Amino acid sequence: MSDDYAIYVGGVRYVKGDRIEELEAENHLLKTSGIIEVAAHNNRVTEYMFHWEGRALDAEAKLAQQDDLVQAAVAAALREAADAVEDYCSDAPDLAGHGHSGAIRDVITAIRKGGE
Repeated sequence: MSDDYAIYVGGVRYVKGDRIEELEAENHLLKTSGIIEVAAHNNRVTEYMFHWEGRALDAEAKLAQQDDLVQAAVAAALREAADAVEDYCSDAPDLAGHGHSGAIRDVITAIRKGGE
């Protein structure tokens, strides 16, 4: 066969018919497929996807844990605030004498509900 029917890929000479059809099919697959189709044919792509999926799952778990910690901290701060308001009001009987005790009680209740 003459070189008129040959192509060179990566320094390797291919004569028409050797693997050209196979390479053209693979080239078409790479150009037209999504990541899943490519991964089905290439283990390294699959490993890469599993790596990043694992990192994403780890990040989501850490975020959920931090969210739980923040919610617990906010609840504790609200309980402390309600206790402080209650202590202040018990030390200031003049507030109750001016008809503010119901409103103060409502504030304390609201703060405690926010901490639940």
